[in-house]
Amino acid sequence: MIYKILFINGVRTQVERRIMRGVLNYAREQGEWSLSTFPPVPQNLTELLRMNYAGCLGLLGQRDIAEIVKKSGVPAINISGGTFDFGMPRVGVSDHEIGIMAADYFLRQGFVGYAFYGLPGEDFSDSRLNGYQSRLAEQGHEVTVYHPRGKYPDRPRLRNLSREMAAYAPVRWLAGLPAQTAILACDDLRANFLSNCAAHLELRMPEDLGLLGVGNDDVYCETASVPLSSISTPAEEVGYEAAQCLHAILRKQPVPRLSFPRFRSPTGVVERQSTDLLKITHPNLARALAFMREHGRSKTSAHEIARAAGMSLRSLERVFQSHFHRTIQQELIRLRLEWAKAELRNSDKGLDVIGSECGLNSGVYLSQLFRKVEKTSPGQYRQQFRKGSRPR
Repeated sequence: MIYKILFINGVRTQVERRIMRGVLNYAREQGEWSLSTFPPVPQNLTELLRMNYAGCLGLLGQRDIAEIVKKSGVPAINISGGTFDFGMPRVGVSDHEIGIMAADYFLRQGFVGYAFYGLPGEDFSDSRLNGYQSRLAEQGHEVTVYHPRGKYPDRPRLRNLSREMAAYAPVRWLAGLPAQTAILACDDLRANFLSNCAAHLELRMPEDLGLLGVGNDDVYCETASVPLSSISTPAEEVGYEAAQCLHAILRKQPVPRLSFPRFRSPTGVVERQSTDLLKITHPNLARALAFMREHGRSKTSAHEIARAAGMSLRSLERVFQSHFHRTIQQELIRLRLEWAKAELRNSDKGLDVIGSECGLNSGVYLSQLFRKVEKTSPGQYRQQFRKGSRPR
């Protein structure tokens, strides 16, 4: 039996194209799908859904699109990681977890202030903001949120701009942020736009501001005023799983653990210059950080790091506290834990091997440190990146 499927999806961003690749991979493997694509716009969608489609899947997060699909009665899967389900099963990357990951990353980096630039009222943006705010609130931090109708006062940085640029709300908002503020943009497109606003204000990244996008879109990340760090997502796996779930519903076959919503975790932060504190202008600190990243997997001491930086240990400790609000040893442990997390996500190595390779001595110490910092076990952390993996 051939199933006629309508796939509602854009192709503007790499995330959308990766979702499409996942759906196409599943359709080709099954050989039972005749797939038609349609952009995520409501125009002509009602008439299209009357053309005997067996099922529908895609980006159905807009209320008007969701209501048209739901009213049609065609079985559908909404590829969305936000809050609204519109009465349809959802498969996606958790937008709330994206916000939490951004907050955790910025906290480790040692930024002083926190801000968010998004699209108020858009489900994915609001959900990312909610996760970001909630995690930072746990640590006693507030988030400065941009709003397009906000009133932003004059700042000294605005004086050298043209009247039109100085009156532009995002520019005025950026000009009022304190130094060493970390900004999460709701996606890479908005992060790219903000980076250009920052360039007009002669704000340096990451010295003055840190900027993080979502989606790891090479075009937006590499064409910004400085290369942008971004949170990557398993978009292709999401597309594949959404197609798999729709197929099971159409076949009326029981599927193990077929409960909704089915959310995957974001993959991790792809670090580029916009948040990479190795790019800071303090040469001794830059040397210290470079030495830690090169030698931190071995038994490196704070004295060795200070010697490599060309400073006394006391002076370097003061610089670390000034820039990161933590000690040299705390930064070394943070780096080692990040290396261990990458190994847990991407390998099947045992805890003793990972602990030894990442400078944490043993699996026991790695496990103790992991529970203290991450509030979970290494095994549970690894498992969340194996859940719902594509079948082979």
